Formats: sequence, C-alpha cells, structure tokens
Amino acid sequence: ENVRKTKAPIIPTVTSEVDTQNFDKFEDLGDTADDDPHKTSEANQSFIGYTFKRVEQPKPLAQDFFNQP
Repeated sequence: ENVRKTKAPIIPTVTSEVDTQNFDKFEDLGDTADDDPHKTSEANQSFIGYTFKRVEQPKPLAQDFFNQP
C-alpha cells in the first residue's frame, strides 16, 4: 500500500500557517518545586562540581574493517 496515494481519513480546516485550532488546549501548570535548580536530591549530591569530557577516539576507516586485529 502506498501511503502517498492513500486518501487522508480526516482533512483539517486550516486558516493560516500559524493556525492552531486543531491542537488540544492545555492549561499552564506554572512552576513546580521539582523545577527548582537549587534543590538537589541526596542521590545527586555526589555529582556536584563533576564535569565530564569525552575524549574522541579515532574512527576506523572502511578499509580497516578487512584487516586482522
């Protein structure tokens, strides 16, 4: 079955490029206590001040796939 040739079951009415009438409405919940960046849990205390830097390893070339290790 070809998706491009299939007729859409619902064709929404759109009045402009920024028309959002076909999307569900959600109420703004505002800020919650979980969003407070200063609040940390005990599990995250070990990571305060920790930084991670990934050292880039050279990537294998296609010709190297056939060589013995």
